[in-house]
Amino acid sequence: MAGLCRGIVLTSCLMTSSAWACSIAIEREQTTVYGQLGTAPGQLPQEVELKTGDLLSVLAPRGARMRVVDTNDKDAVTVVQLDEQRYQVLSTQGRGAVPVEVRAEAYPKSLSWQHFGAAASGVVYLRLAAGKERGVVRVRVVERPAVRRGSDVVWTDALQTEPIYLTQFDILTLDLPGGPGDGWQVHARSGKAVLKSASQAAAGVNVSPDRVWLKLEMVPGSPEDELSVRRGSGEIYRFVVRPKPVPAC
Repeated sequence: MAGLCRGIVLTSCLMTSSAWACSIAIEREQTTVYGQLGTAPGQLPQEVELKTGDLLSVLAPRGARMRVVDTNDKDAVTVVQLDEQRYQVLSTQGRGAVPVEVRAEAYPKSLSWQHFGAAASGVVYLRLAAGKERGVVRVRVVERPAVRRGSDVVWTDALQTEPIYLTQFDILTLDLPGGPGDGWQVHARSGKAVLKSASQAAAGVNVSPDRVWLKLEMVPGSPEDELSVRRGSGEIYRFVVRPKPVPAC
């Protein structure tokens, strides 16, 4: 096998710098590479790029020693070695699967897979040694882009009779008559509501020039809450807000 093979795997756990923690579903990439030994002097090392939480499997001679070092040749924990049991668990979490090339039994018995996980961002070198032969894989790990758990919910004064369903991670935007400087106040009857910003509604064909967007964070009380929005001139808008279940990890 030459070069790199990648398979996208959906999993519900994310590896941080210290541990694999339960989080929302992410796409974890599993990379496999053939560890080249006996490279010529001056030859550039193999290179792999991972995101934090990704897995790397290296096929090398059975019993080959592998060491992860930083650019100063000191032991590093940016990429950590995984035993077979841990690798199997992490590979198959969620709806994931061990890459087909790792499952294949077409390789000579003299070769075996060794597995690693990207724990933090940075650049490290995976040094391979088998007998007198040596090899190097340069591994660059970048931060996985942040994934918002909640969603944006937009509501208007015309929908005051309709309930709003929110999780604690959602952002609620209310589209109301008025302007940003009208002295807006928000209050939740039993939960918590915080007004984060007030801005002029963007102009559009169906948008009145005298409307405002109020962006709120709210944790509604159970089983139902009432959100009151008061304008400085006295108008009050009331909305029924109900908690929305958050999917379990």
